[in-house]
Amino acid sequence: MNDHELRSKLNQYNVAAGPVINYTRAIYQRKLLEAINNENSEGADDEIDDDEDDFHTPPIPDDGIVTRS
Repeated sequence: MNDHELRSKLNQYNVAAGPVINYTRAIYQRKLLEAINNENSEGADDEIDDDEDDFHTPPIPDDGIVTRS
């Protein structure tokens, strides 16, 4: 893929891009790959049965002491 094609693909996936040069080419290729993968995985969330009853957040203690885990 040449510089023009890479920039066109980045625009197609709404990825902001500056000039494509030797120093930025690998960065923009990685960003394009991430954008393509994100688009492909967006529909996968619909297939997951998210049962909120299985997840419990512990209450915050009232004594004012905050602990880190």
